[in-house]
Amino acid sequence: MLSYPDSARIKKALESLEFLLVWDIFPTETSMMADVVLPAASFVEKDGTFTSMERRVQRVRQAVLPPGEAQPEWKVLSRLLRLFGLFGEYSSPSSIVEEIASLTPT
Repeated sequence: MLSYPDSARIKKALESLEFLLVWDIFPTETSMMADVVLPAASFVEKDGTFTSMERRVQRVRQAVLPPGEAQPEWKVLSRLLRLFGLFGEYSSPSSIVEEIASLTPT
């Protein structure tokens, strides 16, 4: 919320939501407004890739274990997909990247 220039506008929009889920590595102004906050793993706590707005893919490798109940996004999203009855049988970030590569040949 605070990174947007018109934070009052964002706060009003967030307050109008029926449900707000925030997934972050530390408490923020936005997470204080959330109905549910999921503990995220930081970039040093997970394997995988980051894709920039310029479509650049950067590989990251886990350096330390995530604290407490924090988990990498791929694990949480895979579990949520399965709970919603959708395909989410991923075993690692590599299996996700393989699927992306098969669907987006460029």
